[in-house]
Amino acid sequence: MENRTTKLQGHASSSDDKKITLLSLHDDVFLEILSYLSYDEVAKLRLVGRHFNEVCQKILNKGFLSFQRYHSRCLKEVKAKLPRRESERRLHPLANHIDILKGIEIRLSHLSTTYYKYAVAGMFCFIPGKVLDECYRVLREVVVHKNPPKSYELLQELRDISSMAVEHFKEHIDPTMKRNQMINTAIRNSSPRFIRCVADADDSLLINSQERQIVDLKTKVIILVWSFKNIMKFGAHFIIPSR
Repeated sequence: MENRTTKLQGHASSSDDKKITLLSLHDDVFLEILSYLSYDEVAKLRLVGRHFNEVCQKILNKGFLSFQRYHSRCLKEVKAKLPRRESERRLHPLANHIDILKGIEIRLSHLSTTYYKYAVAGMFCFIPGKVLDECYRVLREVVVHKNPPKSYELLQELRDISSMAVEHFKEHIDPTMKRNQMINTAIRNSSPRFIRCVADADDSLLINSQERQIVDLKTKVIILVWSFKNIMKFGAHFIIPSR
């Protein structure tokens, strides 16, 4: 009886060891699973943890770049079907299609200017997943339907949510990102000028390497305290940065 119980316990422990969780999956498999979610849902999953944040950032950035390429290809194909004369283009059946595609192009330009420089620097990702979902929805309307709704009707939701996303980023996130970028650059470069400004140090303190190390340590402590105060102050708008 004891041997049987021991075997059952051993089998249970071995089965527990073989349990597969989402975090234990390979990144490619994890990405494939998340690809069945909307971009808005993916953006919300960034708050789950560090690994979710890293994987979801890849999906959002890749989704934005993929949409840019897809939109450029669609715009090029539609333009190729239009006549060269401007007067003839206005009466062409694809005139509404080109208006919608140009409206999307303007939205993409604003979004790219706001987010892409931080995404390239590895500091941030394309956050507004809801905007990406709406971009794809509008583009599908243009590609699938021969007579899509008028451009001002179809693009209304995209204009509203993209404008709100850009305004929120510029007001609440962009200033914090710029400060963090400045601090990280100063620490990485160990700028003597920055050290003197923050620590209120005299040039005489930088005579030898030992005193320089003391000033560096004081500066890093001041920077940490300053950063903590700002995080507490702007905590409601704090976004998980790129790792």
